[in-house]
Amino acid sequence: MGFIFGSQKDIRPKAVANNWLTMDTLLNSAYITKFNEQINFRGNFEPFADFKIELNADRNYSLNHQEYFKADANGTFASYSPQEQGNFSVSVLTWGGTAWAKDNDKDQNENFERLKENRKEIAFRLANANPNWSKTKVDSTGFPEGYSSSQQEVLLYSFLAAYTGKEAANIKLNTMPAIPMLNWRLTYNGLARLEPFKKNSSER
Repeated sequence: MGFIFGSQKDIRPKAVANNWLTMDTLLNSAYITKFNEQINFRGNFEPFADFKIELNADRNYSLNHQEYFKADANGTFASYSPQEQGNFSVSVLTWGGTAWAKDNDKDQNENFERLKENRKEIAFRLANANPNWSKTKVDSTGFPEGYSSSQQEVLLYSFLAAYTGKEAANIKLNTMPAIPMLNWRLTYNGLARLEPFKKNSSER
């Protein structure tokens, strides 16, 4: 009944206890679980005629787990070759002045330059949080070993800090925030009713 109504409880111990699984050591059917979580928010407000405010926020998380759960030569069940794959996306707000940053006369963008500057600060924060990292382990470029300037986590947090207007020393090192941030859009369709625009709009 639990399975029918969507229970996420691991049924493997019960399956073993009730002899529901074959004892064949050559079993090659994978045990698979899938998890999907979606948060979507949409809001529309029209405080006065022709002026609309649209709000939206999204968070999507999926995780697929696969392994081979089978008996060994002694009849003992165990997990083999576990693999996990997933996807995550969340809406963010890049207000804070960063959304309006322009390129300078050298075609350099302020946000991108800040991203590059953030990398070393983020790299050392990640390394110090790793109990297996030693402070003596630094590469030739001055970055902690395992957390180079192009390492995935280093770039991710450096990007978030730069483009959301936060300090690299203070941004939370959490790749999966629980709450998505609101994005918004303003639309006004009443210009055609204003005197300066009436003539041009009627001609069109």
